[in-house]
Amino acid sequence: MKAKVYERVMEHARFVEETHPGRFFTALQGSQNYNLDDEYSDVDTKTLLLPTFASLCFNDGKRNSTTLLLPNGEHADVKDYRDMFLMFRKQNINFVEILFSQYVDVNPKYRWIYDGLVIHNEEIARYNPYQTVRAMVGHMKEKSAKFSNATVTTKSDVETFGYDPKQLHHIVRLKDFLERYVKDEPYASILVNPSDREEIIAIKRGKYAFDEADKMRASIMDWALKFEQEWTSKYENKPDEKTEAFLREITMDIMAQRMKEELCGECGMYSTCATCTKCKR
Repeated sequence: MKAKVYERVMEHARFVEETHPGRFFTALQGSQNYNLDDEYSDVDTKTLLLPTFASLCFNDGKRNSTTLLLPNGEHADVKDYRDMFLMFRKQNINFVEILFSQYVDVNPKYRWIYDGLVIHNEEIARYNPYQTVRAMVGHMKEKSAKFSNATVTTKSDVETFGYDPKQLHHIVRLKDFLERYVKDEPYASILVNPSDREEIIAIKRGKYAFDEADKMRASIMDWALKFEQEWTSKYENKPDEKTEAFLREITMDIMAQRMKEELCGECGMYSTCATCTKCKR
């Protein structure tokens, strides 16, 4: 199964490259990263793109941020690395998780940059614990709000169960995550070792009838609001200075790399010049 998942990630990478140049790396997102996948789980990915030299110069705001739909219905999220780094700073678990994924396809040209990020994944994951708590509880609120919503993808489950079991399983998973995060358990361990894997998967597949599921949702959300109040008063809303320095440094490395790729090797210019034999070709 792991080999098949990795093959799908590579297919996503090739699919993205057909329309989006400058691919940095493509990583799996979702249940496989949490060890909560089963035979029904899709393979979805996030791809970081490196901007062009022109985009870096003018910061024109035209950054790629979109979701591509593969022929089989799987999703490939595409994002400019600058916006992805912003999500790292906001401590959004849906983005931080890709730094811990076992399923990654890296553009060989940028392997050294990717390796630098992964070496520091735990520090990035604890860049700002205050923000992590806020972000996690925010996700739980979003999942709670979608608990009974019927969308194109959830309509069948909502009609069957009266609610979307996947939203409830995310709420339960995030509660487990938060309880362990504030105890300083390694982020990698929390991600891949849910406290009760079989129970959470069973919840995702509709173990509980609506009334019981709704009581569970309400109870956990009451807990989440109290938890947020408690821990945001304990943590200082301040990023880790060493991690911020690292993120800034690697950003400059990325920009330097992109400049080297697009500048002329003979004259060092970006635009065509009259005296350079390489530019005149």
